[in-house]
Amino acid sequence: MMTKRLAVTALMLGTVFLSACATTPRNADDASSNRSAVDQRYVAAVNRQARRTGTQVYWVNPPREKDRRRSQN
Repeated sequence: MMTKRLAVTALMLGTVFLSACATTPRNADDASSNRSAVDQRYVAAVNRQARRTGTQVYWVNPPREKDRRRSQN
């Protein structure tokens, strides 16, 4: 009984510790603030075009500068 309880506790602790490792950034680029920088030029261009056509734009996931550079290559 005690061995089974110890094994379950060890398994739970191992799961908690390993899941914490999955959320850490792999390198300095992932942790930098450049990743979260909204591409203001693109947002402004889309909003400007939307105003011309009478459309309302709601940015749920605004484009990021790094994402746009990656898609152009």
